[in-house]
Amino acid sequence: MQNPYNYSNFRNSKFKKIFFLTLNSSPLHAAEIARITGLSKPTVSEILRLLTDYNLIISEVDASGRTSRVFYKPNLTIGYVLGIDVGSSMIHAGVQNIKGEILGVLDLPLKDHQPSVLIQSITSCATLLLEKLKLDTNQMISLVVGTPGVVDPITGRISIAGTIDYLDGLPMIDILEQHFGISPIIMNDINLSAIAERDLGEGIEYDDFAVLSIGNGLGAGLVIGKELYTGKNGAAGEVFYLPLKNGKDPHRNATNPTFNGLKDILEISKGKVDVDEVIKKALAGNQKEMVAFDELIERIALYIASTSAVLDLEAVILSGGIGKKLTPFVSLLTKKISTYLPYIPQIKISNLSGSPVLLGALQIGLGRSREILFNEKFTFSPDFENEMEK
Repeated sequence: MQNPYNYSNFRNSKFKKIFFLTLNSSPLHAAEIARITGLSKPTVSEILRLLTDYNLIISEVDASGRTSRVFYKPNLTIGYVLGIDVGSSMIHAGVQNIKGEILGVLDLPLKDHQPSVLIQSITSCATLLLEKLKLDTNQMISLVVGTPGVVDPITGRISIAGTIDYLDGLPMIDILEQHFGISPIIMNDINLSAIAERDLGEGIEYDDFAVLSIGNGLGAGLVIGKELYTGKNGAAGEVFYLPLKNGKDPHRNATNPTFNGLKDILEISKGKVDVDEVIKKALAGNQKEMVAFDELIERIALYIASTSAVLDLEAVILSGGIGKKLTPFVSLLTKKISTYLPYIPQIKISNLSGSPVLLGALQIGLGRSREILFNEKFTFSPDFENEMEK
């Protein structure tokens, strides 16, 4: 099975060079492509002919000037990417074309935590979105699904799924392949958030950073040297299991910074915590909420410091239902981290809108789709390019 996490190292070729140029530019004519790429005009013409024959690009004639000119642009209908984010209470689905333009998204509540309901919700959400866009599954080149838990990078098997524990051992790949007709890539949700931050968000300017997601659960996605690091078993970033304070407590009650941890700090036994209301009261000077948030920030600082002490990170990006709301506390968090570390990472708050997990899934799917288009659909003699230059 090909590693789904590294999708940028495709076989280099003049064909890809020209195709990606058309993806990232306005329609271009052959002379412009030759000038930009430095390839000879006969080579460019032959490559454009072949790319057109394979339906990867399309040509159009502009007759508005004194002479007609043929321009080339990517065929954005050749195939699409389907991404799915499996959350604890919501399924998010999205579709984008091979240029990376998101065509539509759809959210569907997850009403029951049973395997049959989950699978039905996933397939229904995706099917409804495809119907809305007037597409069908046979037009999808790749499918990427983000779920909680540790995902084996070889088999795609899920374990330690936490908030959706019945995912453990569920043959998700087989089930979804049977329904969609595509072998899906299954990835940990926070790892996909890290991909989204690397490509689209606060992580763009950093080589080494972590995304720390704090909400219903706690997890980290690690990017080292611009590449996602998942570890031997796919378990890198499972920071909840750091043995901080009472490491033998499986619930980490002394250090838990999630919604359940905040409930315990506030001594709330029933219902949900309205984190916005708690923050509002803490900022207004209410003693109970101030003390609670000081403790919460202390707990988060412990996890950031422990992770960064090992990896010497440039930045930590906070995400999740709690993490994204901590902008007013960045200075306090940095101060607390400084009591543990001599070198403090930059603390950033995710600014991605919508589901970062879905955005990451679409990014992975985009790379996989382009790879499929060239390595599986677009084939020619290995000596062909050299022959063209003779």
